Amino acid sequence: MMQELLLSLWLGEKRFLARRDHVAALQRLDTAAPLPSRDARGRPLVFADLGSLLGASSAKLACHGVRIELRRRSVLLGADRVDEADPAVAPQLQPLPAIVQQAARRPWISAVLPVDTAPILLLDLWQIAMDVAAGDTSSAPLKDAETANCSSRQ
Repeated sequence: MMQELLLSLWLGEKRFLARRDHVAALQRLDTAAPLPSRDARGRPLVFADLGSLLGASSAKLACHGVRIELRRRSVLLGADRVDEADPAVAPQLQPLPAIVQQAARRPWISAVLPVDTAPILLLDLWQIAMDVAAGDTSSAPLKDAETANCSSRQ
Protein backbone atom coordinates (compact mmCIF):
# COMPACT_ATOMS: atom_id res chain seq x y z
CA MET A 1 0.00 0.00 0.00
CA MET A 2 1.38 3.37 -1.03
CA GLN A 3 1.73 6.01 1.67
CA GLU A 4 -0.20 9.25 1.05
CA LEU A 5 2.14 12.21 0.63
CA LEU A 6 1.20 15.28 2.63
CA LEU A 7 2.39 18.86 2.78
CA SER A 8 2.54 21.09 5.83
CA LEU A 9 1.25 24.59 5.16
CA TRP A 10 2.12 27.22 7.73
CA LEU A 11 -0.09 30.31 8.04
CA GLY A 12 1.47 32.37 10.76
CA GLU A 13 1.80 30.03 13.72
CA LYS A 14 -1.00 27.75 12.51
CA ARG A 15 -0.15 24.52 10.72
CA PHE A 16 -2.42 22.81 8.22
CA LEU A 17 -1.96 19.69 6.13
CA ALA A 18 -2.80 19.10 2.47
CA ARG A 19 -2.55 16.23 0.03
CA ARG A 20 0.47 16.56 -2.23
CA ASP A 21 -1.34 15.05 -5.22
CA HIS A 22 -3.63 18.10 -5.42
CA VAL A 23 -0.63 20.38 -5.96
CA ALA A 24 0.80 20.83 -9.47
CA ALA A 25 3.76 22.91 -8.28
CA LEU A 26 5.31 24.60 -5.28
CA GLN A 27 6.95 27.94 -5.77
CA ARG A 28 8.51 30.75 -3.82
CA LEU A 29 6.72 34.02 -4.46
CA ASP A 30 8.72 37.17 -5.12
CA THR A 31 7.30 39.76 -2.74
CA ALA A 32 8.49 42.67 -4.88
CA ALA A 33 7.18 41.53 -8.27
CA PRO A 34 3.60 41.12 -9.42
CA LEU A 35 2.50 37.61 -10.29
CA PRO A 36 1.95 36.74 -13.94
CA SER A 37 -1.64 36.79 -15.15
CA ARG A 38 -1.25 33.43 -16.91
CA ASP A 39 0.36 30.11 -16.06
CA ALA A 40 2.96 28.34 -18.23
CA ARG A 41 0.19 26.77 -20.34
CA GLY A 42 -1.45 30.16 -21.04
CA ARG A 43 -4.42 29.68 -18.74
CA PRO A 44 -5.55 32.47 -16.41
CA LEU A 45 -3.77 32.42 -13.04
CA VAL A 46 -5.81 33.45 -10.01
CA PHE A 47 -4.13 34.24 -6.69
CA ALA A 48 -5.64 33.96 -3.21
CA ASP A 49 -3.98 34.20 0.17
CA LEU A 50 -4.76 31.00 2.02
CA GLY A 51 -4.34 32.72 5.38
CA SER A 52 -7.00 35.29 4.52
CA LEU A 53 -9.38 32.61 3.29
CA LEU A 54 -8.98 30.61 6.50
CA GLY A 55 -8.78 33.53 8.92
CA ALA A 56 -5.18 32.69 9.77
CA SER A 57 -3.20 35.39 7.98
CA SER A 58 0.06 36.81 9.26
CA ALA A 59 2.22 39.82 8.55
CA LYS A 60 5.19 37.80 7.29
CA LEU A 61 6.60 38.88 3.95
CA ALA A 62 8.18 35.54 3.04
CA CYS A 63 5.65 33.73 0.89
CA HIS A 64 5.28 30.41 -0.82
CA GLY A 65 2.65 29.32 -3.27
CA VAL A 66 0.95 26.07 -4.04
CA ARG A 67 -0.41 25.96 -7.58
CA ILE A 68 -3.53 23.92 -8.24
CA GLU A 69 -4.30 23.31 -11.91
CA LEU A 70 -7.95 23.21 -12.86
CA ARG A 71 -9.33 22.56 -16.31
CA ARG A 72 -9.53 26.17 -17.51
CA ARG A 73 -7.29 28.03 -15.07
CA SER A 74 -4.70 27.69 -12.36
CA VAL A 75 -5.07 28.89 -8.80
CA LEU A 76 -2.06 29.94 -6.75
CA LEU A 77 -2.67 29.76 -3.01
CA GLY A 78 -0.24 31.77 -0.89
CA ALA A 79 1.13 30.49 2.42
CA ASP A 80 3.90 31.61 4.76
CA ARG A 81 5.76 28.32 4.50
CA VAL A 82 5.27 24.97 2.80
CA ASP A 83 7.21 21.79 3.47
CA GLU A 84 6.77 18.03 3.40
CA ALA A 85 4.89 16.51 6.30
CA ASP A 86 6.11 13.38 8.04
CA PRO A 87 4.56 10.45 6.11
CA ALA A 88 3.81 8.73 9.43
CA VAL A 89 0.99 11.21 10.16
CA ALA A 90 -1.17 10.12 7.20
CA PRO A 91 -2.53 6.96 8.89
CA GLN A 92 -3.37 9.03 11.99
CA LEU A 93 -5.75 11.35 10.10
CA GLN A 94 -9.38 11.00 11.10
CA PRO A 95 -12.24 11.95 8.77
CA LEU A 96 -14.52 14.69 9.99
CA PRO A 97 -17.81 13.41 11.38
CA ALA A 98 -20.73 13.90 8.98
CA ILE A 99 -22.44 16.35 11.34
CA VAL A 100 -19.34 18.57 11.37
CA GLN A 101 -19.03 18.42 7.58
CA GLN A 102 -22.67 19.44 7.19
CA ALA A 103 -22.28 22.33 9.62
CA ALA A 104 -19.16 23.70 7.91
CA ARG A 105 -19.67 26.78 5.81
CA ARG A 106 -17.24 25.49 3.20
CA PRO A 107 -16.18 21.88 2.51
CA TRP A 108 -12.52 22.85 2.74
CA ILE A 109 -11.54 20.53 5.58
CA SER A 110 -11.62 16.81 4.95
CA ALA A 111 -9.90 15.33 8.02
CA VAL A 112 -8.19 16.16 11.28
CA LEU A 113 -4.99 15.04 12.93
CA PRO A 114 -5.60 14.96 16.67
CA VAL A 115 -2.65 16.31 18.65
CA ASP A 116 -2.37 17.35 22.30
CA THR A 117 -2.07 21.11 21.80
CA ALA A 118 -4.51 21.69 18.94
CA PRO A 119 -5.83 19.53 16.11
CA ILE A 120 -4.22 19.97 12.69
CA LEU A 121 -6.72 20.21 9.85
CA LEU A 122 -6.32 18.51 6.46
CA LEU A 123 -7.32 21.02 3.80
CA ASP A 124 -8.95 20.07 0.53
CA LEU A 125 -6.86 22.34 -1.72
CA TRP A 126 -8.72 21.17 -4.82
CA GLN A 127 -12.06 22.36 -3.39
CA ILE A 128 -10.52 25.62 -2.19
CA ALA A 129 -9.08 26.22 -5.66
CA MET A 130 -12.43 25.45 -7.30
CA ASP A 131 -14.19 27.96 -5.03
CA VAL A 132 -11.48 30.59 -5.57
CA ALA A 133 -11.67 30.15 -9.36
CA ALA A 134 -15.45 30.51 -9.21
CA GLY A 135 -15.15 33.62 -7.01
CA ASP A 136 -17.16 31.79 -4.36
CA THR A 137 -15.21 32.42 -1.18
CA SER A 138 -17.13 35.33 0.36
CA SER A 139 -14.80 35.29 3.34
CA ALA A 140 -12.05 37.34 1.71
CA PRO A 141 -11.66 39.50 -1.36
CA LEU A 142 -9.71 37.92 -4.20
CA LYS A 143 -6.93 39.69 -5.99
CA ASP A 144 -6.15 39.45 -9.67
CA ALA A 145 -2.85 37.76 -10.25
CA GLU A 146 -1.53 40.83 -12.10
CA THR A 147 -1.65 43.00 -8.97
CA ALA A 148 -1.33 40.47 -6.17
CA ASN A 149 1.89 39.85 -4.32
CA CYS A 150 2.70 38.68 -0.85
CA SER A 151 3.91 42.06 0.35
CA SER A 152 0.37 43.41 0.01
CA ARG A 153 -0.74 41.43 3.08
CA GLN A 154 -1.21 43.50 6.19
